[in-house]
Amino acid sequence: HFEEIANYFVGRQTSGFVEGLNNKLKVIKRRCYGMTNLNHLYQRVYLDLNGYAQLGIEH
Repeated sequence: HFEEIANYFVGRQTSGFVEGLNNKLKVIKRRCYGMTNLNHLYQRVYLDLNGYAQLGIEH
């Protein structure tokens, strides 16, 4: 993994955003276990990622 680690020091880019997004999606999947309607799952993902800000609700 030397090349990937060295690239961080050259470009100062991390995968923090992607890691955080993956973690949020894993938590949502756990909370929605047993949900049979896929549209409800997509609605939950949308709300958890940006829906509350659009509604003016602090989350």
